[in-house]
Amino acid sequence: SLDEKCDKASAKPNEIPPADDPYPYCALIMHIADDAYYRVVLGSANCISILIKAMSLFPQHVTLQETCCCALGKLCEGNGSNQRAVVNANGVEQIVNSMKQHSGNIAVQSAACDTLKQMKTMLINEDTFQMNEKLVQEVMLCLNTAKQMYITAKSKVHAEELFLALETRYKPSEQSS
Repeated sequence: SLDEKCDKASAKPNEIPPADDPYPYCALIMHIADDAYYRVVLGSANCISILIKAMSLFPQHVTLQETCCCALGKLCEGNGSNQRAVVNANGVEQIVNSMKQHSGNIAVQSAACDTLKQMKTMLINEDTFQMNEKLVQEVMLCLNTAKQMYITAKSKVHAEELFLALETRYKPSEQSS
């Protein structure tokens, strides 16, 4: 299973034998997640936590980071349950870590912005999710950095939209005198 591959490969992360590389499995999940039906199936099959685990175990694996961000974004598209699963598995933090770790990689930045945009409703709705101040600042910093790069036009729009929504949602409340 992918979970076992991640555990086995994490023992020696700098020496991943091709048979233990989780990337092909993550790429398969990404492609299957194009279909709305399979988003539900994959979400209930623990794929979200496995993708996030792969990201945390292989932070230097650029292609894996991009692929997992893309897969998470597809899994979150129009699926509140999967969005909650990403949040509950500390996926937002992992996406931010990936953006910081690969701050100069256009593909990772674009995929991460697109994924975070898919989660916009969850991230700004105070009834469903309350981000701590540090995470809000990190997300906004990463989005702002990504906007300055030559990321895809769609990703740039996504970064800007989410940045403005977070800025509005989490702005410090004005104290009345």
